[in-house]
Amino acid sequence: MKISFRTTIRVNLKKVLAGCVVNVPEQELLQEIKEIVGFWSEQRLYDNDWPVVNEAGAIREHLLENGLISEENSNEAVEDMLYVQGLTD
Repeated sequence: MKISFRTTIRVNLKKVLAGCVVNVPEQELLQEIKEIVGFWSEQRLYDNDWPVVNEAGAIREHLLENGLISEENSNEAVEDMLYVQGLTD
């Protein structure tokens, strides 16, 4: 027997991206969020140890770990800004 269902999961992007710099085009960011939320949703059907699918902190951590976003005040972001402004080599 096969049972399928469809649902809408809301993600608070403002909360996920608060205090962060987006390092990729918007479409790539949104696609990654959709994919990870879908994957986590499926995995949670089998095992509750997976992150809550629309938890802003978990999504933010995933995006940070994969370099899609970086914290605004991180050293890397500051170095990138200085490089772009021509203040470092």
